[in-house]
Amino acid sequence: MIPALELKLITILFFASVVSAQYGTQLQPPDYSYSGQNGPLTWAQKYDSCNGQKQSPIDITTSSATKMDFPPLNWTDYIDPARSCTLMNNWQGVQLMFPPGSEARLRGGPLASDYVLSYVIFKWGNELGSEHSIDKYFYGLEAQLVHFKKSAVSIDAALNQPDGLAIVSIMFGINLKSNLSDLDPVVSNLKSVTTGGSTQDLPSGRYMNWLRKYINSDCGCTKETYYTYMGSVTNPPCSENVIWIIMANPLPIGQNQLKEFQKVKGIADAMVAENKRPLQQVNGRKLQYKQGSGIPMSQPLMLVPILFLIKAF
Repeated sequence: MIPALELKLITILFFASVVSAQYGTQLQPPDYSYSGQNGPLTWAQKYDSCNGQKQSPIDITTSSATKMDFPPLNWTDYIDPARSCTLMNNWQGVQLMFPPGSEARLRGGPLASDYVLSYVIFKWGNELGSEHSIDKYFYGLEAQLVHFKKSAVSIDAALNQPDGLAIVSIMFGINLKSNLSDLDPVVSNLKSVTTGGSTQDLPSGRYMNWLRKYINSDCGCTKETYYTYMGSVTNPPCSENVIWIIMANPLPIGQNQLKEFQKVKGIADAMVAENKRPLQQVNGRKLQYKQGSGIPMSQPLMLVPILFLIKAF
């Protein structure tokens, strides 16, 4: 059971943009940061779970992953129909929020039941932008699609369940030559939420078309390789009830598009240079994968003409 204070904080963070849209209020700055005196090394002083044994993010070490014959990973209503949503500056980055009742849902793969999409949060840095790494390689940006268990009815109720959340991570490598046009509907609105706590209601549109690579049109399912493990939310209170699904093959994001994310301001009107938590210990957890199409697990990604990743030594 999550302590009442921690549950309240998670609920505020998850629903802040919905509250802002309905009541005209702004999200208050959180009591933690990604650097300095309130940085990740201090989180466990206030939030015990941040020192737990199943923390995220981790390095996906492909040689230690076990191949699984999971059922198809099915996506419903992520691209069609068009829908409205809210873009929010949460003082430490931006997230794309979907209203209650959203029918976008995920099932199959390592998931034993349906999970409903709640929001997408974007993680970046100056160079090593992704939170997760694959064989010690980091990407320019990581999009995390946060879902809650449908049977829980709401995301706050799901927080009390050991498998209440499912987060799909999409990696973005930096394309030095061109932009990813499917991401433009999101990037073009970032200028409206550069100030901490600000929100922007977006009209009906297709803000998730960049997922098309992972949703095969003939089955509505993923035919790409992905990894999965049990972990935590990557910000306080670091609740350990997340089924992580990490897509192996990245998307290209234009260098100019990434710069638009890096213009976002947060606490004290400072630029959000980085909003990623350092890698955490695996602590003997099971890492599994479903082999699909695309890049074989035994082969590295090509770096030219796209700078997909940077290795951390």
